[in-house]
Amino acid sequence: MATNSKNTARAVDEAARAFENDWETADGSRSLALGQLLKLRSVKTAMLQREQAQLAKEFGADDPRVAEASRRVAANDRLVRVLGVEAVRADTVLPAADESGWVLHGYVRDQKLQPQPNLTVALYDSRGRWLEQFGHACTDERGYFKLVYEGADKASAGTSPAAAEAAAAETAATIRIVNRQGETIYIDPAPTSFELGQVIYREILLSDKVASCPPPSTSEIPTTPAPRSSRRPTRRGK
Repeated sequence: MATNSKNTARAVDEAARAFENDWETADGSRSLALGQLLKLRSVKTAMLQREQAQLAKEFGADDPRVAEASRRVAANDRLVRVLGVEAVRADTVLPAADESGWVLHGYVRDQKLQPQPNLTVALYDSRGRWLEQFGHACTDERGYFKLVYEGADKASAGTSPAAAEAAAAETAATIRIVNRQGETIYIDPAPTSFELGQVIYREILLSDKVASCPPPSTSEIPTTPAPRSSRRPTRRGK
């Protein structure tokens, strides 16, 4: 039994070294290789956890050997999460952008690299106003989003295709993410420049804090100030 465990551990480590050293430069088989490595690392997770439990049982939870085993479990767990991200990234189909538009796509995850679904991704100007002409995208169960601007096809009424394309070509906008409660949970620290025919890939990690409170909708903001009365109040006689 012990020999089989050692052989399995050796196989896991050898496979890990073979794949980990070059996963960034792998070709089309990268997704498959990462999937295999992810399975092997998951097996090693179970092995390390059993080892940790056995050491704690024999020597007590405060023993240095248990602490070292815990460190190995945590390190392997981090690697499993990173491998999961890499496997999903490798399996992502690169979208194509029309010459009169652009594509913004990518993933939204939390600090533990877990995908964040059902979030709204949109672009805002420097004054914090939603650029409605570019629409919005929603994250799926993988945390993936794809915001597609098709230029002339989405030109607003009264705007010529040429003007729409010129505006898109000169766009520098800030990416924001809003949750289902309407809270802005992420604001990109710097504006992103968009060019026609461009495909932009972004990976966004959310913090544990909400970026800002949601702004009021335009319907709640008076478009013109209320007129002031020009009449002076009359005094009543005593």
